[in-house]
Amino acid sequence: MLVAPARAQAPDPLPPPAQFPATAAGALGRALVEAVNSPDTTAIGRFLAASHAPQSQQARAELDSLLRALRQQGGGVTPRSIRQASSGAVVVGLWADRHPGAGVSVVLAPHADDSARLDRLSVGRVLRPGDALRRFPAERMDDARMAGLIEAELRRLEALDRLSGVVLVARGDDVLYEGTFGMEDPRAGRRMTTRSRFHLASIPKMITAVAVGQLVEEGKLRFDDTLGALLPELPWTAPARGITLRHLLTHTSGMPRPREDRPDPPTSIEHVARFAAEPLQFAPGQGHAYSNEGFITLAAVVEKVTGRRFQDHVRERILVPAGMHTFAYDAPADSLADRAFPQPREEGDLFGVRPRQVKSRGWGGGGAGGGHASARDLLAFSRAVVEDRLLSPAMMDTLQTPRVPWDGGHYGYGFSLREVAGRPTAGHRGGGPPGMALCNDMDFFLDGSYTVIVLTNYDAPFCAEVKDALLALVAAN
Repeated sequence: MLVAPARAQAPDPLPPPAQFPATAAGALGRALVEAVNSPDTTAIGRFLAASHAPQSQQARAELDSLLRALRQQGGGVTPRSIRQASSGAVVVGLWADRHPGAGVSVVLAPHADDSARLDRLSVGRVLRPGDALRRFPAERMDDARMAGLIEAELRRLEALDRLSGVVLVARGDDVLYEGTFGMEDPRAGRRMTTRSRFHLASIPKMITAVAVGQLVEEGKLRFDDTLGALLPELPWTAPARGITLRHLLTHTSGMPRPREDRPDPPTSIEHVARFAAEPLQFAPGQGHAYSNEGFITLAAVVEKVTGRRFQDHVRERILVPAGMHTFAYDAPADSLADRAFPQPREEGDLFGVRPRQVKSRGWGGGGAGGGHASARDLLAFSRAVVEDRLLSPAMMDTLQTPRVPWDGGHYGYGFSLREVAGRPTAGHRGGGPPGMALCNDMDFFLDGSYTVIVLTNYDAPFCAEVKDALLALVAAN
């Protein structure tokens, strides 16, 4: 369904100033705003000296830079929305005094061991009056009404520059709604189309899990196999040799997280060799930390067992059988056809008052994710999964059994799992930090009834908000 964009309407008035709660996080937020708004140039430094937790993994210099950017660009800030999160953090909507109608979402998290001190601070999405996603009615309706409600709301958000991408809702194999929003490549004047391909970030972790499950079904792997036995040629530490495939698939391996900007090597095994000797974050099975390195290691295992490059194996065993005909796994040139170029805010443009940039995220895909694909490709994958065309029902149930708490639900083996209106769903999110403009999300009901896919080339977390709202809408039908 393609409809001309709605005309931008006059923005809603700003909400009134809000008061911080009488909690440790509230006290930190109040002190932070006072420091940012103080004419004393030393106020931010004094706030951090008194409030920054020594145990925090976020450097004080990074916090200092964020707060000074809020001051310089905002010309002072006013808190107009404050929400206490279940984790103990407080989410604050700070609105710029210098730019009326421009705000930013800030998350302040107190340290677990000292709630009077700040553990971390993150500056999230840009805010505008009236740009919040409006709730859809939780009631049964026919397909035409459902599509009309989705179209009207998403066009409103497109007009507010909140949405650029492709949104797809399907019942079984039938597409009920497919909307395109914003620009695929502003430099070339190309608008988004249903063929647009997005960098998927972590969504293909599900594909990696399926590849491992296939090899387990064939008797070539076991979930309890260890890295010491599977990849003995790599320089693992003694604890790392005991990491199992189960640990890797559930992000409970403690795998190290090296920081490097070198290009990815030709094979996953060569990639893993770069960090195999690094110390673990924790003993295998004794913690949970989301790990791209863990899934890169799974791809290395697939390469070792099959004797083929991971991408080539997955293309033959999963992409082609599932009908994912336009999925591009290998690193594409900027001229990749139908490529949706990321459009992040300029660095330092916290309040979103400058023109967007166009960036190239040209790296390809592997075990941890990546590659470029369309919404139709991901629909094809979800249908292949629920119809058991890639794995036996028993093995798919194994992958989609909840294992560890994750993102408001659970994580299985490479699948994010939760319930919507009491109905189980599976899927995965793919994104990156602010400035990457990678924000994709998909979920499908395990009974095969509905699939919701949101692919965008704007920054997180808006894709997840849209997907969650659409899941709630279809769950009522």
